[in-house]
Amino acid sequence: QNPELASWARGPGQNFYTQYQLLFAPEDHLLGVPLLAGDDVSEEYFEKAARTLQHLLLEAAGREVLQSLAHAGVKILLAGPESDEDPWLRHPEVSRHFTTGLGGGSPWFPSTGVFEGEAVATLAEELFHTIQYCHLGPQAVCMYHKAYKYAMERHIYTTDNSAEEVDGEPVPTVQADEYMAMALMRWLGVNRGFSEYAIPGNTAERTGRQSLSDHDQNAFCILSTIFRADDSWNPEESLEPWRSFSNQGMDVKDVADFCTPVLAQLAEGCPNASLAWPARPRKIP
Repeated sequence: QNPELASWARGPGQNFYTQYQLLFAPEDHLLGVPLLAGDDVSEEYFEKAARTLQHLLLEAAGREVLQSLAHAGVKILLAGPESDEDPWLRHPEVSRHFTTGLGGGSPWFPSTGVFEGEAVATLAEELFHTIQYCHLGPQAVCMYHKAYKYAMERHIYTTDNSAEEVDGEPVPTVQADEYMAMALMRWLGVNRGFSEYAIPGNTAERTGRQSLSDHDQNAFCILSTIFRADDSWNPEESLEPWRSFSNQGMDVKDVADFCTPVLAQLAEGCPNASLAWPARPRKIP
C-alpha cells in the first residue's frame, strides 16, 4: 500500500475508497496513477482492473504516457455494478448523474472509470480517451482528426450514434475521438461494432492489428506511436475472440518502417511536433 494514497483516501477521498493501488514507475513513486474503488466493488474485479492497467500503462504504452497522466492528476475509479441507483453518486468526485457513466478524463476533470462488470476492453477504451486528452499533443490530435476524415470518406467509419446524447459523461468526446477508440478495439482484437467501424478484430485469417495495417493504415500507425506493436497481450484470454484467435505481436522495426511515410503524410498541415498545449502545474492527487 502507498502511504500517500492511503492518506488521500482517508482525507479528500472522504473515507469512501477502501481499495486503492498506485500504478507507478519504479524511478519515481509520484509518477503514478491511482486506481480506487469502494466496498461496492469486488476484490476480484479490482484486481482484474489493476492487472489490465498495469499492463497497458507500464508494459504496452511508452513511459511518457504514464508521465502525462500522472502530471494531469488522473485517477482511475471503479464503481459498483450499474443499477437504477447510480453508483457513481457515491463517489466524492461525482455530484450529479451522467447517462453513460464517468467515461474518459481530462486535465479539467481527471477522473475516469467504469462500472464493475464492464469488459476489460471497455476499461482500456476509457483509459485511451484519457490518453487522448491528457497525453496527445496538438500535432497528434490534428493527425487523428485527418485520419477520421479519411476513414469517413472511405466509409470505414460511420458514427457511434451519440449525436443526440446530452449529459452523457463529464468529459464529452467528438466523433474523431470515438473513431480512434474503435481503432484501439481492433488493435486489441475486439470484434464488435461493425456498423460503426468496418475493420474486423481477430479472426482465423488475421488479427485485428493486421487488418488495421491493411485497411486503415492511418489509425494503425497513430496507435503504434502510443502502444507497442509487438505486444501480444489478450484482454480476456478465456473469452472470444482471444480464446480461439489470440493477439500476435508485430515486429517493431517493420512497423516503424511501414509507418514513417504514413505519419509524415498525416502530419502535413498540422502543428509542428514541438508545439505543446499550454503548460499546466503538476497535480498530485
